[in-house]
Amino acid sequence: IIQSHRTLIGLEKINRKYFKALIRLNNPDRDDEKKLYSFCSQYNTVVYLVEVLGEWQFEVEAEVESHEQFTELLKKIRYSFPELIADYDILQVAKEHKLNYFPMGKGILAG
Repeated sequence: IIQSHRTLIGLEKINRKYFKALIRLNNPDRDDEKKLYSFCSQYNTVVYLVEVLGEWQFEVEAEVESHEQFTELLKKIRYSFPELIADYDILQVAKEHKLNYFPMGKGILAG
């Protein structure tokens, strides 16, 4: 049964670039996280928002026309949440070779 699918488009063909911001938060509570999530969700260039464990707590993934456009988005986030955002790093994804939402699925389901 197919439960969902996603088309993987070559962004260079539609003049877009794929960026990720790895964001470290300052002692967030659940309400802070919801507000940040809601704020980021209002931008149509944002394609994924991911809560993560480890050094970074939050990732913003966007498909934009330029590095400058992504930087402007991050400035808006920092301006709106100055006490919440401790630090961030920006990554540009040059190419997605494969997208796998459940990489260990067969092994987990079989065992």
